[in-house]
Amino acid sequence: MTLLDPLADAMSSIYNSELVGKPEVVVAPASSLIERVLRV
Repeated sequence: MTLLDPLADAMSSIYNSELVGKPEVVVAPASSLIERVLRV
């Protein structure tokens, strides 16, 4: 599967891990846009 929207993929990974109850998510590749969105 190719990454078409890294921000949407990162948010989806975070949401899915919250549903499962995982305490940590590793988002790769991390971009400055993802960092700025998560910092807010």
